[in-house]
Amino acid sequence: MPAFIEGLVCRECGALQSDMERQFRCTGCNGFLEARYDMAAIRRHLDRSTLAARRGGVWRFREVLPVRDDANIVSLKEGGTPLLRSRRIGRALGMANLYFKDLTRNPTYSFKDYSSTVSISKAKEIGVPALAVMSAGNGASSVSAYCAAAGIPFHAMMLPNAYEGMITQCMVYGANGYMLDGIGADVWPPVSKLIQERGWMDSGVPINPYRAEGKKIIGYEICEDLDWQAPDRIVCPTAGGASILGLTKAFSELKALAWIDGGAKLDCVQAESCAPVVEAWRSGGPIKPAQNPNSIAIGLLAANPGAGRYLVDAIRGSGGAGVTVNDQEIKAAQLSLAKDEALYVEPSSAAALAGLKRLREAGVVGDDERVVLLLTGAGIKASEIASSYVPRPVPFAVRGAT
Repeated sequence: MPAFIEGLVCRECGALQSDMERQFRCTGCNGFLEARYDMAAIRRHLDRSTLAARRGGVWRFREVLPVRDDANIVSLKEGGTPLLRSRRIGRALGMANLYFKDLTRNPTYSFKDYSSTVSISKAKEIGVPALAVMSAGNGASSVSAYCAAAGIPFHAMMLPNAYEGMITQCMVYGANGYMLDGIGADVWPPVSKLIQERGWMDSGVPINPYRAEGKKIIGYEICEDLDWQAPDRIVCPTAGGASILGLTKAFSELKALAWIDGGAKLDCVQAESCAPVVEAWRSGGPIKPAQNPNSIAIGLLAANPGAGRYLVDAIRGSGGAGVTVNDQEIKAAQLSLAKDEALYVEPSSAAALAGLKRLREAGVVGDDERVVLLLTGAGIKASEIASSYVPRPVPFAVRGAT
């Protein structure tokens, strides 16, 4: 199949450079990069009926992905996750069109597999010696699985509050694991320096442009499931922000293909203790690092996201909103999703519902809007959280019973 990627374009100066090099910053201004495609050629080559006839997940959308040679694709059959209409929660909130994009049904049980399959495939194509990522859990466990499939060494820089299930999952795939001694904004610079010095491929956002390329397929899938219409808004639990960057790119490309008319509003949900993007959106000022990130939703704890200002621009450009939630709201949302929708998700995923409730209370979300919540990770990966506040089974004696 022909490749339609033209290269990597700088977000700052617009310069185009090769996607076949291991250079992930602009050689002119050191700006961050994103993949660019010949959308006119894709439009001539691919239509929606051809796409519908294909089987598979993420790689059904081969033309808008950056790998040039199919032999380099590293896939665990990720993607194709369901868009589920709410059974009860929507009705309780007075909403007629509430949906859940259940991304927990991926091979490593999280949305990170969308970005990992693309990122590791491109790493294989350009011959990187190893990959590394700083992660609270889902990112590390996902990259670890795909690196195992690709035969590429992986170094997981894990945060000390990572859930035990995610640590185990990461390590069982054979990662070289390191437990960092903090989660604040001062942790990332020395880790980034180490990754650069060792010549590893950084799997973080926005330094790695291929993360957003995988995440954008979530937007393609949502629109396809809605008969090629964008929803009115998508509620995104946010840390580094690859989902918001990917969805923004998805809607831009889908409009260029003339497959949809307009995009969705993108709402950003963050923890009250770690909300640099939401606070910058509210104030109109620059990103200010969170001083004391602390929440049961560890997947939301990015104290100083490198893509922060791009995320604020994406939220504003889409007409979306920012909102923060606390741990009690997250716990209530996690239980509600399980009991009312039979969806057992981790706290970071439940934050999407907690955020929607706040947006409804503020009058931001209308009754008839078609709204999609991103459910990003499975609850079983963070079982120690739910087990701390759900009841234990009642003792029941069976010996001697008649």
